[in-house]
Amino acid sequence: MVLGQILMYQKIFQDYDIVYVVTDVNSFIDDSNWINQFGDLLMLQEPEKMDKSLGCKVDLN
Repeated sequence: MVLGQILMYQKIFQDYDIVYVVTDVNSFIDDSNWINQFGDLLMLQEPEKMDKSLGCKVDLN
């Protein structure tokens, strides 16, 4: 693989972390369709849901 191909590969899969600071997270949790406005997702991480599925107590209040 030449350097140009490596750089192109890195650029295609470059990501952006978006942080929202809100006073009420429940509306975002109850309806996750809000994230679709950013386009097609390749991967979505939801640590709170993962923790909950593993039996951990999750309190977002």
